[in-house]
Amino acid sequence: MLIELLVLKECSACRQAEAVWRAVTEERGLELRVLDIDQPEGQAQARRLRLKTVPALVIDGELRAVGVQSPAEAAALLAPPREEAHQRMQQMGFTFSRDNRWFILAAQAYLMLAGLGLALQGSFLSDGPARPAFLHLFASAS
Repeated sequence: MLIELLVLKECSACRQAEAVWRAVTEERGLELRVLDIDQPEGQAQARRLRLKTVPALVIDGELRAVGVQSPAEAAALLAPPREEAHQRMQQMGFTFSRDNRWFILAAQAYLMLAGLGLALQGSFLSDGPARPAFLHLFASAS
């Protein structure tokens, strides 16, 4: 993982961001490259990313944040992509908690049993001794 911080040496916010990122990368054993946008390498990176402000954080060649992050925010930005994607999916409602998964599974089981009754009897309301069971399944599923 390549972590680059684009800064301007005279900028106080850049010094704060550099201190935060140095602490976080040292704690995790990662390498931090600090690029001054007054230097040719920093200018080239700023042009490539079309940066208008500093400090700017680049992780693996992708602009990930602008401004000063707290240590917690910095740690979140370094989270593995799979974990980050899972958190986003949960926030959007694409994943369910364990109890919700059980409720959905139970509803599917009820619907499958009702469908089996439909296939075997030709209707949900049979005239035989199983009539109350199909009524119960049908009423529970709807």
